[in-house]
Amino acid sequence: MWVLAVYYIFLVLTNINIIERFSLVKDIIIGVALFVLLKFLSREVGTSDWFSISLMSNLWLYFYTGFLVRRYNGVDWLKKRTALFSIALISYIPLLILYDKETLIHFAQIVPITAIIILLYIFIYRNDKYSKIENLLAWIGKGTLDIYIFHYFILQIINIPILGNWFIETSNYFLEVIFLCILSIIISCACICIGRTIRLSPLLTQIVYGKINF
Repeated sequence: MWVLAVYYIFLVLTNINIIERFSLVKDIIIGVALFVLLKFLSREVGTSDWFSISLMSNLWLYFYTGFLVRRYNGVDWLKKRTALFSIALISYIPLLILYDKETLIHFAQIVPITAIIILLYIFIYRNDKYSKIENLLAWIGKGTLDIYIFHYFILQIINIPILGNWFIETSNYFLEVIFLCILSIIISCACICIGRTIRLSPLLTQIVYGKINF
């Protein structure tokens, strides 16, 4: 919650409007500048990271990209650029292999961003369809705040070293992706259930979410 609060404080800078038609360029510059600042600070603090600077720097690009997509109707823009989906789909596995070989160690966030683009196009394609899959995705979509808040704590208690070492040694990317998809769904459902349980208590709702009527 601390990291999320700091992120929203950073977003105040995006309200500075000098020239309206260059607002996107201005927001991109602000986002990149804050990312560079967080990266610099994360190296300075080292192991004594009391304010979670390293976590902020690792997650900032994803948060800010989502903010830009929402502010500038990025989903509608993506719908008209199917070539981007093709590029992301073709490049994902090679990028994953390069990352596994530690070639992309300084640009590691390219890999998950590519995966996000692929998933986003899949969701757009399935948007008008109705099935149990869509119902599950809609249910998960309504609980994104719970997933964001609680997934970190669940990940801290998940420790499967044997399976992790097997994936590293074999480089079996296909099975790894399948396993991670299943694990992600399980963790997401667990986070939503935790959130719903907390909302049964007005006091806990006030503490965790900051308001009672949620």
